Amino acid sequence: MGKEYKRWQVENTQKALKNRRVVSISGARQTGKTTITKQIIKNGIFRTLDNTALLRAARKDPNEFVKIQFGKITMVIDEIQKNPVLLSEIKLAVDKNNRPSQYLITGSANIQTIAKIDDSLAGRIKHIRLRPLSTGEILEKNLYF
Repeated sequence: MGKEYKRWQVENTQKALKNRRVVSISGARQTGKTTITKQIIKNGIFRTLDNTALLRAARKDPNEFVKIQFGKITMVIDEIQKNPVLLSEIKLAVDKNNRPSQYLITGSANIQTIAKIDDSLAGRIKHIRLRPLSTGEILEKNLYF
């Protein structure tokens, strides 16, 4: 395992989680979406759809899959593009509860462009785009030109 770098989007994501019920981190493969979520959410529920058993469970009963049983906790759903139906269930869940920071979802596809998605979660979600690791992040400096 290599060195973990402090990503510039950590602060933006933390701020978004204070105000939005759902936060989405999207970006190309291997940009660090999973790593950044693990840095931000220490005591949440972490579910990755890379796990075939979890993916089967998400497909079998999407409503049950997105239920948060433990009060004020954040559920991370990694690789959500593998079962976009979950977004409709998340919408139903957050419409019943306006508490911020319920879900942090990640995916290598922008969920707004997936053809199977019936609902954009407009007004409920903050989209954050994660780019590949930058030189500034590696050097731990803000490099603005």
